[in-house]
Amino acid sequence: MSSILQAKPGHIAATPGQQFHTRDREVLRHTYSNMCAAFCSLKNGRMVHSEGLLEFDAFHWLEASPDVVEYREQCQQIYYPNGSRMRRYTPDIVATLTSGVSVCIEVKPFAKTLETDTKHRLACLAEFYRRHHQPFVVLTDKFIRQQPCLAQLRWLFQNASYVQPGQQEARMALGKLARYLPCSIATANIHLTGQRINAEYLMLAGYLHALDASEPLSYETLIAYGTSEMQSRLGQLDISQTLFWTEQEGREDA
Repeated sequence: MSSILQAKPGHIAATPGQQFHTRDREVLRHTYSNMCAAFCSLKNGRMVHSEGLLEFDAFHWLEASPDVVEYREQCQQIYYPNGSRMRRYTPDIVATLTSGVSVCIEVKPFAKTLETDTKHRLACLAEFYRRHHQPFVVLTDKFIRQQPCLAQLRWLFQNASYVQPGQQEARMALGKLARYLPCSIATANIHLTGQRINAEYLMLAGYLHALDASEPLSYETLIAYGTSEMQSRLGQLDISQTLFWTEQEGREDA
């Protein structure tokens, strides 16, 4: 029996029941410069709302990351010192990791983080969270929009089964494919007829990968067992260890 059949169930499976969530701050209205969007989240069991397309893209990484159990938008509002004044702040996202740690995430274009006012504000926030022993991360487009990983994630989420499979169901699906791999995504889905899980779901869960990770995904893409480059990139999203992402990126570019 292939060792892949002993793998853990897919990490994008939804948490039991629907997540009840109340935002501390309402999502801003859609404007010409602010494209609001809603992401259908398996992990959270509900629609997650973003204030811009960069946040929307960040949801793809959080949804597929094996280290993230669930995430919420626009919650855990705080007041932090900024000079002689107290300022109000609501994180874009609060993610709960498998370790039980919650991480506050600010999503910001990298060019914006280089502006003097924004750098000062983020530094004040990082210091506030440091004093309160709360992990704080600034995710920028330099990580979120890595290609071809983001394009592959988008394609998979558009086509993956929207189900909550158990471990036994995942093993059954993988068992059906064992004698046919490597094969195309379309061929794999033919052999999974009657199953609630399709090949795209198994790729998101890390069980299957594209043989050519440099090419856009399509139904003709050849797949096999194992971890993809995309899953390796997800491992880089170690938000439990990164307290101030922007500062690190700034040093790398210096």
